[in-house]
Amino acid sequence: MNSYIEELTYCNGANTAILAARSCIVPVNLFKSALFSLFEGDHIFVKVSAVNDYGESVASQVGDGAVVLSRPDPPTNLVND
Repeated sequence: MNSYIEELTYCNGANTAILAARSCIVPVNLFKSALFSLFEGDHIFVKVSAVNDYGESVASQVGDGAVVLSRPDPPTNLVND
């Protein structure tokens, strides 16, 4: 589908904590939500731009593409012999 969606909830440089950390983390569950509708095994390609008083920067090169994965739930009902 080759389209991009701007995500500012988790990666907004106007947030002083994100700005100070110089990084951000987007929870994998966001990518499985209706906004993105990705499934286990889908690839995520990301590009980044910055905005300041002078305007928006040129977008970065597209990243290599992470794969949407999830961890299985921890086991329950374990029996210790």
